[in-house]
Amino acid sequence: MTDPNVRRPASQSFPRQRTLHLFALCAFAFTEPLLGALSRQTVYLHDEQFGAVEFGAVLFMLAIVIPAAWLLVDVITRRIAARNAGRGRNTVLFLLSFLVALSLLRPTAQWNFLAEHYFAWMFSLAVALPGAWFFTRAYDRYDGLRSWLTVSAIGIVAFPVSFVWQMQNIQRQHSKDESRCHAETPAPVVMVVFDEFSGTTLMDEHHQVDAVRHPNLARLANSSTWYRQATSVHARTEFAVPAILSGRLPSIGSSPVLADHPGNLLDIIHRSGEFDMSVFEPITRLCPEGLGHDVLRIQQHPVRQAADLLSTLARVYPHLIFPTDIPIEFPEIPKPWFGISKTLLVDWRPLTSGLFHYIYSRKRDVQLDHFLDCIHRTKRPPFAFLHVVLPHYPWTYYPSGQSYTDSNDMAWKPDGGLGELGEDWPNDEALVRRCEHRYLMQVAATDRFVGRLLDKLQETDLFDRCLLIVMADHGVSFLPTRSRRLPDGDNVTDLMSVPLFIKRPGQKVARIDDSNVETIDVFPTVAEELGITLPEPIDGLPVSNPIRRARKTFYFENGMTVLEPHLPNLDASVQRRLEAFQDVSLDRPPRAAISQPEWIGRPLTAFTVEEPPSSSTPAITLSREAYEPVMTALKEKRMTRLLSGELAAHVVTESPAEVLLAVGGVVYDVSRTFSSASTHTAFSFVIPESAGATEPTPIELFLVKPTSISSPTLIRLHHWMIGPNK
Repeated sequence: MTDPNVRRPASQSFPRQRTLHLFALCAFAFTEPLLGALSRQTVYLHDEQFGAVEFGAVLFMLAIVIPAAWLLVDVITRRIAARNAGRGRNTVLFLLSFLVALSLLRPTAQWNFLAEHYFAWMFSLAVALPGAWFFTRAYDRYDGLRSWLTVSAIGIVAFPVSFVWQMQNIQRQHSKDESRCHAETPAPVVMVVFDEFSGTTLMDEHHQVDAVRHPNLARLANSSTWYRQATSVHARTEFAVPAILSGRLPSIGSSPVLADHPGNLLDIIHRSGEFDMSVFEPITRLCPEGLGHDVLRIQQHPVRQAADLLSTLARVYPHLIFPTDIPIEFPEIPKPWFGISKTLLVDWRPLTSGLFHYIYSRKRDVQLDHFLDCIHRTKRPPFAFLHVVLPHYPWTYYPSGQSYTDSNDMAWKPDGGLGELGEDWPNDEALVRRCEHRYLMQVAATDRFVGRLLDKLQETDLFDRCLLIVMADHGVSFLPTRSRRLPDGDNVTDLMSVPLFIKRPGQKVARIDDSNVETIDVFPTVAEELGITLPEPIDGLPVSNPIRRARKTFYFENGMTVLEPHLPNLDASVQRRLEAFQDVSLDRPPRAAISQPEWIGRPLTAFTVEEPPSSSTPAITLSREAYEPVMTALKEKRMTRLLSGELAAHVVTESPAEVLLAVGGVVYDVSRTFSSASTHTAFSFVIPESAGATEPTPIELFLVKPTSISSPTLIRLHHWMIGPNK
């Protein structure tokens, strides 16, 4: 007979309350992170055009099906536990609270200390597992905890309601202004917005455009106005580009879609009906869809769309709660989630007008070629707008514009990059300089495109008549222990500074303007030049306005900083780069990045070469970036000119190890290994473009024996031939 004075566990006393608590935990474990992530993917929502069927399926799955499934598992486990003296009765509570804890701990993956040592996942598990255990132990003992769970059950309703409200805002359509935005003085407009390009990169020691490194940008400067103190207003493209096109300072909660930025530059040009438009918009969605090619949009039945959305969310979920360095390979997130179109195989190049949503880092050389094809004389003035992810990472181009690897498969973190997005540099000067070297090679490729653009404008007789704008959305920094994208006292100049060149129609005289100009000033400048009256006030001012703002403003994440009108520490920023990169040719990394610079150019015959220890495991593992994605007729992957991978444990006796690259039997580069998400013995080399240009050339990789620096001994790791047909 049961003693009425003995208190039964809460899980047995309050089955209805327990059901409510399980639904509440599911809301925090699944509904909140997934709906929050989905509401932030505004470009994905815009492109996929989801409706009530798709969103209804998601809400039904998250609010009903998933909690009901966990409830069923809980009923089964409690019945099993009843036969084992109650052991394991709170298994479901433990698992759900563990998932909630992981979700709450996810931001810790961005802590540099954890990211640099690649054990953010260990920290998360070390906290989440005992936390979940204490939670389940306390659940039966404390009424207060159960009462708190009861109150928090409001999330069961609040999260879906909040999501529906956000979707209504995201999918709302701005009212169209039927009146045409007439241009009093229409003229051809060519506007190029580069990405992640610091204006300080262009400068020599006299703060002029370095004509040796950047001959084509110097050529542009000789026929335009260079706004040398020009700065961005945001560190993120999805805010920086809308600020350029709308002339407004970024606002929290705004999305890079037309509904949030009506009346932007692309919108009013389209509404004027006076221009032949060619718009390349890989990331934002600010141009009216009426300009696009609707035949390219893939239409699917709502049920199929709902199934695709649910499948995508299932793949996204583990990436939301687990740190990125966890040694588990989760299913790949479908590309449309990142705004990458499903129409991957569409060849837009025959079309020379319209709206083109290229995949941002895919075949950027093709994007540039297509844009140049769109520049031609037409009956109406042309309006050609290009936003291109150059010289933004991934860095894949030689100065010639040829790619040394296929950017489609590039990892989204630079070598050694720390933090959630790989945007924090480690305390490794040589490694950061290597990354900066690859950036500068891509800057040189960008400069080459500017030369091609100027040539095309001359060939089509548009150069003298057009309004030409060449600029960037935000800058980039390469300082060890600092962020590549988020500002502090040392890197803020590199991040805010952007190139800005404006050539007005008929302009013949070069000018340098050091007034306080920000990227939000471009839109009103274009409107002024074309004689367009803006329907609403904006934050930007035409560059011709003698009254300038007293301060510069720069937004980042959820913060903002205000600076003096002239860039701080400009001299120090320029001088640091000049000292690190004295070799103008960029043929190889700078001396500071090479661990044994005195070995460069020495023949391999000057070294003792040994074979690696015998083992069934290969001495190195090459990353997928080191292979061409296209298979040959023999189904063998071909090597690219980016040689990256990791050393096997059986050949490494200490870390970091030293790796030597020889080209044609001569030492080309020597560097130390670095830490990546999976190893502390990662390496990366860019093979020179000249290698194998005319005849097959041997490429050899060696490990430097750690005790043999004075009398070098090399351990052969890999050997292959590269040539015109390889």
